[in-house]
Amino acid sequence: MNSQIIESLTALIAGMGTVFIVLILISLVIGSFQYISKHEKHTKGPSVKIDPVEYQKDQDQASENEDMKKIVAAISLALSYELGISADRLRIRSLRRS
Repeated sequence: MNSQIIESLTALIAGMGTVFIVLILISLVIGSFQYISKHEKHTKGPSVKIDPVEYQKDQDQASENEDMKKIVAAISLALSYELGISADRLRIRSLRRS
């Protein structure tokens, strides 16, 4: 009985020690990322600055294009249903907002 307790405690300590050592190694690896990122900043080329106003205009235009695609898809679906033909056979050439 006494030898089982000693073996159990030995296994417990060995398991906990292994986990503790692995956690320390993970901590060291994560800590080394700090030095890797500093090294990469020095080796990169010149940084490009983005004007927030231009970026917002680009985002607005992209969202407008997505809206237009959704509108064209809805119109194509409605026309194909009404005409009784496949939507693949329809071609919407222009669309104007009023």
